[in-house]
This record gives sequence, structure tokens and C-alpha cells, in this order.
Amino acid sequence: MRPRFLTCLILAACLPGPRLAATQTPPAAVVIDLSATGPGGAPLTTLRAQDLALRIDNRVHPIDALRLVRHETQATPLPAPFATNQITPGRTIALAVDVTRLPASQAEAVQDGIRSLLPALGPRDRVGLVALALDGAAVDFTSRHERVLAAVTTLAGGAPRISVGDEAEEAAALASLALLERLCISFAAEPGHKTVVFIAPAFATSSSTRRAITDLAAVTAQNRIQLVVVDPGATTPAPDGGLAALAAGTGGVLLPAGSSATETFAAIASRTTTRYELQFTPTSGQRNDKPHRVQIRSLRQDARITSPPSVFIAENEGAIEPMPALTDMLGESRAYRDLPLRLVAYPVQDIDGDRLRLLILGESEDPSRTLAWAEFALISPAGVTVARWKLSSAQAAARPIVTVAAAAPGPYRLRMAASELSGRRGTVDYEFDAGLTPAEPLALGPLMFGGMADSAFVPLLQPAAGTLAIMAYTEIYGEPAASDTMAA
Repeated sequence: MRPRFLTCLILAACLPGPRLAATQTPPAAVVIDLSATGPGGAPLTTLRAQDLALRIDNRVHPIDALRLVRHETQATPLPAPFATNQITPGRTIALAVDVTRLPASQAEAVQDGIRSLLPALGPRDRVGLVALALDGAAVDFTSRHERVLAAVTTLAGGAPRISVGDEAEEAAALASLALLERLCISFAAEPGHKTVVFIAPAFATSSSTRRAITDLAAVTAQNRIQLVVVDPGATTPAPDGGLAALAAGTGGVLLPAGSSATETFAAIASRTTTRYELQFTPTSGQRNDKPHRVQIRSLRQDARITSPPSVFIAENEGAIEPMPALTDMLGESRAYRDLPLRLVAYPVQDIDGDRLRLLILGESEDPSRTLAWAEFALISPAGVTVARWKLSSAQAAARPIVTVAAAAPGPYRLRMAASELSGRRGTVDYEFDAGLTPAEPLALGPLMFGGMADSAFVPLLQPAAGTLAIMAYTEIYGEPAASDTMAA
């Protein structure tokens, strides 16, 4: 790097980053996601397996286990200065707004509701925003909620007034349900439980909309999606409307937001902080790649259970999933954690003043293991890949891996996919803003950690155990006047 800069070297203490192991479901088990609330509507956290009765296809079925899943909503006091794929993930929430049918009078309330939801989420919760339209804008899943917040203002309604129950209204509702189903299908590559918040005006039920809801229910059951339906124009739920049928058909909930959108969306955050995973072992006859009817009844009078009406049981649930190629893993957003990885990107000034150079470091978390292959992708907030490249075997074997990429200023998600010679593979994502920090008349580069070698600063991700101090390095760009004094 040869731009004009001043350097500032600082000694800093080193704190190890968090390492939390991810739990895995036994291969032979099938998981049903459910929620339990008490008499006042608050989440119930004392449920046991013996408190429930399970029926599959109207036959009593034994329950293997019941596990309570909690999601933290408080930020950790000191996050690691890099990304790792060994952190326990939070919730995955997609906000799907039916902008093609949303009246302009309700758009502002929807925006306010989403703004009230985001601060109530945890720092590890990933949120995506989708405007349900053929050319609708989208924000890819991100834990940087400010990106979603910035995109909320683009959600504008303005749908023409249509009488509920006529042919045009039915056609518009069917088109929205088809877009919602396509969105849920796209989440097939996202493992685990997902919450989709469908924000849409009411529509009437008909034979066509009921068939569409049945098709959508099969998709949500197969992909472990809980649907939360929000009616922005209703003050009380309409028990006989299309939105109520959609919630009932998918095992979701219907929330009216007409009286207070901010309270409704805050309730969504509260009711999704805890859930249960019920595990059962299907019989050989039930393993047929089809949905099966589910009934879960509480034996406790103080517990209300919300669960999907069906569960998809794969034919080869216990089969080992083939590991995709690194190039294919880059194109997904799911996390592969078999190979623990770390990743960071430092935006620094390039010779070309209009662009930045990204100094990228990646490595295996095990110092004794060497990476054999590594590929990278730079992805925009909308999920579009703007750059992709792979390293040679010699470059991948370095510790840490050091690679560079040119980028225009702006927000990005950097994704790394890597593999060992043994075949273990993993992915890790790092979200960041490519830009320098203004400090007029200067600009500050990122803070890097490392040490000195051969009279040069060498960055690193995690110091060796027992290290008492590390060196911190930043670049300061600009031309201060001769009379200026500087202090750090």
C-alpha cells in the first residue's frame, strides 16, 4: 500500500472471542417447531415432553424430546473484532410486505411498525426485508439491522381501491399468495426455523385462495417456516377472512395492527424470543417425502400451543447430506460450521481515490490445521454478488490468508468458503461498511491487530494463547497544515 498516510501504533490488551458450540438434531429425528403461551399471552418456558400429546395422521405417536430454545436480545459487551462461524445464531426473520395491495394510507403505519420491531431484536438475529412484487426491492438477511431500517422508507403503498370479494380482488390476492410461496421456497437452503412476517391487507376466501393456502402450507411445513400474518388495516382479527384462513392453514398467528402498529410489531419480537423443538422418530411407513397431519395437544390447562398443522417427513431423513462445492456454498446464505473459520475485511485507501482496497484476512480457528482451498464473494445488501474469486492452494495454506479486492464505498457482506484436505468445509460471513472514518481534515482507516516482523506490521486475527499484549495499527490519511498539531 503506497498512499500518503501517517501511522499510529498503539499497544492494546487482548481478549479472546466467544466460542459457542452449535447443537445438532439427531439424524433420525424429525423436528416440529411450536410455541407455548400462558393465560396472559406471555411465553411459557416450563413445558415438558410429558405435558404434550402428539398425533401424527390422527394416531398417537411417542415424543422423543422437547427442547426449549431461547434467543438473547441483549448485545454482548465486547464482540470479537472478526466474524466466526462458531457463534450460536439468533432468529431468522423475513419481513414480507404486500406492496401491490397495500393502500397508501396504511404504508406509514407499516413503516412505523417495522421501525419499532428492529430495536427489540437481538444482535445475532438476521432480518430480511422483501417488497412482494414482481420487481420488488429486497434486503438480504443481515444482522446489521440499520440496513433494513434504511430501506423501510422505500415501502410505499398506493394500490387502487378494490371491493373485497370481486374478481379483481381475488386475482390480486392469488398473485400475492404466489409471491409469498415463491419467497418461502427460496428459504429451502436456510436450515432450521424461520419466521416470515406477512404484512398484507385482508382478502376474501374462495375455493381458489383456499387451494393456494394449502399449497403454501405444504411449503412452510417442509421448510420449517412459522408464518405471522399482520393485517395493517384491522383493529380486531376477522375470523372468517382470507388472512385468518392463511394463519390457520399454516399453523401461524394473525395479528391486527390497525389500532397500534408499533405495539403489534413489538409483540412479534416478544413472542418469538422463545420456542420449543419437539422431536419424534417417524415409522418407516411415514418416511415417504410427503406432509403428514400433526395434532399437538397440551395436557396442562395453563398452556396454549401454537404448532403447524402438518410436518414434512423425508424418505431418507437419516442420510448424510452431500457437501456442495465451494463455489455453490458461496451462492448460499446458510452457515456451514463443520470447519471453524474466522474472517475480517479492512477497507483502506487505494491509489484510485474513488475506490477502496479491501485487505481481507481469513483462517481456520485451529492453528494446527491448514486450509487447502478457499474462495470469496463480495455481496451487496440486496444479495447480488459484485465480486467473486478463488485462491491458489499456496495462498490458502497461509496463516492467515491474506487477499485483496477493490470495492466502491458502501455496505457489503463478505463470504468465505474453505476446505481442508480431509474434506471438512465451512463458510463464514463478515458484514461491514467499506469506507473511511472522517476526521477533518483527515480520514481514519480501520483498526487492525497484529505484530511486527522484519520491521513491518503483520496483521492477525487471533493471537496465540498466552499472549500478553498485541499491537494495533491504523492509517491516517490527509495533509495537515504545517501549523497543525496532532494527538491520539
